[in-house]
Amino acid sequence: MALALFFLAIPAGWILFVVVVAVVAWSIVVSQPPHLGAIDGQALRGFFGPLLVATGIALISIPILASTLGLFDILKGISSDTPTLPTDDIRRWTTVAGCAVPSVLAAATLGAPAVRRHRLTGGVFTFLVALGVAIAAMPMVLALLGQHLGAEKFCLDACSAIIESGNPASGLIADVCYAWTPLFEPMPMATLALGVSVWTAIVRAFFAGTSQPHSGPAGAPIEGGLGQ
Repeated sequence: MALALFFLAIPAGWILFVVVVAVVAWSIVVSQPPHLGAIDGQALRGFFGPLLVATGIALISIPILASTLGLFDILKGISSDTPTLPTDDIRRWTTVAGCAVPSVLAAATLGAPAVRRHRLTGGVFTFLVALGVAIAAMPMVLALLGQHLGAEKFCLDACSAIIESGNPASGLIADVCYAWTPLFEPMPMATLALGVSVWTAIVRAFFAGTSQPHSGPAGAPIEGGLGQ
C-alpha cells in the first residue's frame, strides 16, 4: 500500500502542476491581459523589486540548504552506506549557490505576476517553478564546477544517484518525480516553502500595485485586478 502511494505521488504531483499553471495562465492572460505600456519607473520597480527580495531571501536560506542537502561524493561509490558530505564542505555551498541563481531568476520573474493576482495559487506556482528549476540545474552546476557529486540515493537491487554530475539530464529526469522531494529532502523543501511564503507576502504588500490595470474599451479599468 505504501509503495503504491509512493508511485501515485508522481501523477498526483503533475496533476497539481497542470492545475496551478492553468489557473495562473487564466488569471494573467485570459481574465486580465497584461497592460503593454511604456516602461517607466513603476514598471521597473515591479520587475526588479520582487527579484531583489527573492535574492535576499535566497542568501539567507543558503546556509540551511547547504547544511541539509543530501550531497555525497560519487567517486567513493554509491551504496546505502555512502556518507553525505560533511556540513562544512565548501562544495555544499557552491552547489546550492549555483542552483539558486537560475531558480531565483525564474521564480521571481514568473511568480511575481502570479502572486499579484492570487496569493495561494501564485505562491504554489512560484514554489513549483523554484523547485523545478533548482532540480534541473543541479547536475549542470555540478558539472560546470567540476564537482563529482550526487544528490540522494535510490536503492532497489543496487543503489544509484538520483541526480549526479556525470549526467546533465538527471535533473530533468528527477523533475518528473518532483513529488517525491519531500520524502528525500524534507528540510530543504520546508526552507523553500517558507522562503516563498515570505516572498509572496512581501510582494503583495509592497509591489502589488506596480502593474497597471488593463483598460476596457471606454478606458475604465477592469474590476477585480489583484484577486485575493
